[in-house]
Amino acid sequence: VLGFAVGFRLFPRAISSAYSMMFRLPAMRTPIRPDIVAWVAPVTVGSILLATLWAGWSEFRACPARLMQPKAPPAGKRILLEHVHGLWRRMSFTHKVTCRNLFRYKKRLLMTVIGVAGCSALLLTGFGLRDSINDIVDKQYGEIYRYPLSVLTDGAEAAAPGTPLRALLEDDARVTAWTVCAEETGRVLTAGGSETLTLCVPEQPDAFARFVTLRRRVGGEALAFPGAGQAVLTEKLCSTLGIRIGDTVTVENADGLRGTVTVSGITENYLSSFAYLSPETYQTAFGTAAESRQLFCCAAEDTDSDRLTADIMEDAHVVYVSSSYTLRDSFAESIKSINGVVLVLILAAGLLCIVVLYDLTNVNICERRKELATIRVLGFHKWETERYIFRETNILSLMGTLVGLPVGVWLHAFVVRTVEVDQVMFGRSIYWPSYFYAVAVSVLFTLLVNQIMRRQIRRVDMVEAMKAND
Repeated sequence: VLGFAVGFRLFPRAISSAYSMMFRLPAMRTPIRPDIVAWVAPVTVGSILLATLWAGWSEFRACPARLMQPKAPPAGKRILLEHVHGLWRRMSFTHKVTCRNLFRYKKRLLMTVIGVAGCSALLLTGFGLRDSINDIVDKQYGEIYRYPLSVLTDGAEAAAPGTPLRALLEDDARVTAWTVCAEETGRVLTAGGSETLTLCVPEQPDAFARFVTLRRRVGGEALAFPGAGQAVLTEKLCSTLGIRIGDTVTVENADGLRGTVTVSGITENYLSSFAYLSPETYQTAFGTAAESRQLFCCAAEDTDSDRLTADIMEDAHVVYVSSSYTLRDSFAESIKSINGVVLVLILAAGLLCIVVLYDLTNVNICERRKELATIRVLGFHKWETERYIFRETNILSLMGTLVGLPVGVWLHAFVVRTVEVDQVMFGRSIYWPSYFYAVAVSVLFTLLVNQIMRRQIRRVDMVEAMKAND
């Protein structure tokens, strides 16, 4: 019942907040869905009952006389580490016992590793998702779009020689570089479907790399601007339609005219979908020249971009001016909601880790009460007894954390591809700080459980534990 309350209320709101950074959504409603409850509840309860049956099946078949006797601990065996003589000889007695106990209780080892691995996988997914969202801002507006200002004019002659706009653009003290492009909305059509895209046709293809970076996402290899009859498409578009380098696709321009081009490259891009063509390719494909109305401008470092934008807007032929700085700040502000999703994943992972470690540590202490009492009688201090138990828990937790990291990489890739929407591609990279945070939080939860269980160990009654069941 508690799980349904969280699942129907908390998670949908967290996911909705993530999508609200790109869409204007109506008020969120999260009603209880009886149809979902009708199949989730039986699956959940059935899984618990089956696990209980599996765990107790051997006890059900045992004779009562054997069940009246205390359960014998698993027999100790030589482990692989003992064959590394140089290392084994240098280990202390308690460390040797710990290593043997790790593999002595194999079921506990397996359950702890799987449980903590799930925790670290969820943590890495959450932190990696934040990296993927931040990549949209950092890479799109810092590395791919290299121009700060985009100017739309009412015609190709707006920046002709002798015009006021041309004089402003040629002021080297304020504008270091500019170029003219044609941009229009079109479509690409393949056997797998069609998608909307923007056709970008620069007047000077050789200088286009100064304003927009065309490169492979994996490896960062620069792509040459496409030649005659060719086009470079963005990665999200190609992934959606299954387009590969060398394929021939049909492209439709804003007037509904269609032509075919060969895909010469697939470039990294995160916002919107583009097809980059040369003027000759556009002319050949559609039988008409592209209308160049878009200007990309790079401002000088000491130039006031707001003032420059205002001066450009004063020209009668300018329709609008967009600043990549403004777009970057606006988008960065809107994606802050992703921190809520990360927090939900951290909380879910923390609860999973705490429940698993608490239960297994509690069972471990209960099964080994006589052993703990024995080592206390032999002269172990309280803190030495605690370390005797917690050392095993810490090692198993670390093993689970390391196992969970590659699982988290796979889960992150799955989540990113699942939650993506059209015209937006999330980053695919998980950066090293995220791995560190995932491990650190897993360790933090483990230490928290150790603190909780410390009192349980100290409450073991040595006299009661040493008594025989007979």
